[in-house]
Amino acid sequence: MSEGKVYDCKYEEKDGEYFLELVDNPSIQSEGDDLEECKIDIYFQIMDWNGDGEAALELLPSHSKKTKMGIQLYVSASFNDWTCIKDKNYQVYKELCPTCKYGINGERNDALLEITCKPRATFSGVQGIYPVILIYSDRFMSLLTAEEQLTFEKRPVLYQGKECGYWELLPKQIVKTVGPKMASYMMSGNWECIKCGHKIFDPEMKGYRSGSHFIKKSDIDNLPSVFFIDDRFLKSLTIRNDRWNELKQFKKETRGAISDPVILLEPQYVVENPPMKKKDTFGWVDCKA
Repeated sequence: MSEGKVYDCKYEEKDGEYFLELVDNPSIQSEGDDLEECKIDIYFQIMDWNGDGEAALELLPSHSKKTKMGIQLYVSASFNDWTCIKDKNYQVYKELCPTCKYGINGERNDALLEITCKPRATFSGVQGIYPVILIYSDRFMSLLTAEEQLTFEKRPVLYQGKECGYWELLPKQIVKTVGPKMASYMMSGNWECIKCGHKIFDPEMKGYRSGSHFIKKSDIDNLPSVFFIDDRFLKSLTIRNDRWNELKQFKKETRGAISDPVILLEPQYVVENPPMKKKDTFGWVDCKA
């Protein structure tokens, strides 16, 4: 078998204890008080089972999970598969910051994306542009209802000048992520551009999975069941836990699809605009590769 497969894994947490069980092989289980150690245990068991030494896990969420600061009721599309834009000088945003090269407000122009290689997974990130653009496969799109597809516009992605079975989604409803109180923002990847003010931040918070997104609970009032969050690195489709688990039953159409938890914060725990270290130089701006 090929290595690097994404495995769906049932995931439960109760009173600080985690329980993981592999969907394809329920005999592969792990439990303990450290989620990362449980995941490592599962990785080793997968390797013993089928030899896959580069496995990735998609932790399927419960219907809802209450936390001290809010509730995890949604997940957002994520990725561990990359492709590249064909021409890095090909501008896809209306205006770029001259310092960090991020598209101002992430506002797209009319240019279609053309990529250098076809993705393998259901979701793929397009490198060479900032913010990154997430693209979605035809297979996945076929699972969404007509009502769900009303929440965005679709643009075909090109490969060798032709449509390649992947789509860029232009959201009609966007919710920006916020910071939670008591989180750490000390990671080197957190920054604010001194020129345009664009911020990237990835809060570290004990008791929350790496990659968790935080939004204000009030921001989703009157939103449809599908919307998009903007964490300033990319915009990603966001969907209720129960609907995501339903979609994951279609293994071929969601092959390699992974997600990140989205936490709805109560207002007293929200930091709208966490302070970041200002930067005026960025490695990717000078990179010629």
